[in-house]
Amino acid sequence: MELTLQNASFQELYSQLQAERDRKVDLIVPAGDLCSNQGVIKVRNAGEPVLTDTGVTPTHLALTPSNVFDEGLASKLGIPRAYLRTMRDNGWYDLVDVNVNRLLHGQQDVREPDGRRFLLRTFRGEGGQPGTARAFLSDSYKTIDNWDIVHSVMEGMQSAGLGSNVVHSADLTNRRMYIKVVVPEISMLAPELLRDYRSPFSGRRGADNPQVFAGFVIGNSETGNGSFFIRPEIQIQVCDNGMTIKQDVVSKRHLGSKIEDDGVIRYSDETMKKNLELIQLQTRDAIRTFLDVEYMRRVVTRMEEQAGAKVDKPQDVVTRLVKREAFSKDDADGLLERFIQGGDLTRGGVMNAITAYSQDVRKTDPDRAHDMNLDALDAAGFRGITGLATV
Repeated sequence: MELTLQNASFQELYSQLQAERDRKVDLIVPAGDLCSNQGVIKVRNAGEPVLTDTGVTPTHLALTPSNVFDEGLASKLGIPRAYLRTMRDNGWYDLVDVNVNRLLHGQQDVREPDGRRFLLRTFRGEGGQPGTARAFLSDSYKTIDNWDIVHSVMEGMQSAGLGSNVVHSADLTNRRMYIKVVVPEISMLAPELLRDYRSPFSGRRGADNPQVFAGFVIGNSETGNGSFFIRPEIQIQVCDNGMTIKQDVVSKRHLGSKIEDDGVIRYSDETMKKNLELIQLQTRDAIRTFLDVEYMRRVVTRMEEQAGAKVDKPQDVVTRLVKREAFSKDDADGLLERFIQGGDLTRGGVMNAITAYSQDVRKTDPDRAHDMNLDALDAAGFRGITGLATV
């Protein structure tokens, strides 16, 4: 997986999104206008026109597929993902072409051509090089771009009295964008939660540094890998672990009505304005909720009520964890190491082992790290953790 940005500042994120925005091209394409040629995706008559002796001649658009694009292609055409990945990794492009083209165009007396249209999210190529095929999606997928999210979120944050200085870090991958906000001015002590915990990074004891901060994570996918979301998060000062309150997540799905015309998509200002106004309002309301002192107090109180449950066999705990979707067997050693280093053989210690280990994973795979944080409370055995007063 290619990382675009990892643990970046808000300004670095903003600059990267601006550069990507200038290269984006979205296309609605009938299946019959698509083909694979030596593994490269070609879109008929979608390239830059060429002036010849006979007039202006349309050209085919050439696109190098990303892993995310291949996942969408495999899913939509019914090709096993691992099989498609194996063909590409081994350079068996003739097999890629045969499989993809027959499924798109049909086969005489055997299979009808695919009658669907698809949304292709692409980056324009530069210097005569092929562009990048970023995502292969349904023609009813509603795009909500990271650039627009950042602007709407910042407006929502400003209306709630926050500036870009509270952005703790940002991650940007081929799949998703994450913006982590931490507000140290909204804090409280959580001595029962951190009493026996020791930071595996600095060695400092939670009993001596029991402070936690309010915050949240804003995320979005432009390539079909999840919805726009705002996740409340409690940040532990002593180790920078972030505890995501999964039950209170606010999200908006990327689905809409079909786009009727083929070709390059040009979104109307009115449609975009309505979508972004809704996101701005959702952001403002969520921030006001998640940064409320009483919300934070309810979350921490409920966590402390459950955190002290004893864990006798760390190895058994890790064996159970790596069977969950957010983890794999390859995570076992790292999880166990962070658990032992934390020195807290309780349910709270399990949660901190997960969120500490996720910081290691984030260095190479932010998507997996954020998924681990989202699952941390459930995986550690916490139940019903919310800051909402109505629950």
